[in-house]
Amino acid sequence: MNEDHSDAVAYYATVLLGRPPDDWRLACVDLEGLDLVHGDEVARFWFDPPLKSADELRPRLVELAKRTPRL
Repeated sequence: MNEDHSDAVAYYATVLLGRPPDDWRLACVDLEGLDLVHGDEVARFWFDPPLKSADELRPRLVELAKRTPRL
């Protein structure tokens, strides 16, 4: 994800979480959300609603990446 979809990871951090545009990396994903890191800073994005299974992850990430038009 970090290598192939770095633009989506940056979008999650800056647009969905309102963080400054830095080199954010996806650290982990679970059924309740995802953690992004930049140096020592960790930002959590909570899924609403939480996922019911890992099979829902890819469609949810695609949905999030398309949620708001990019500027």
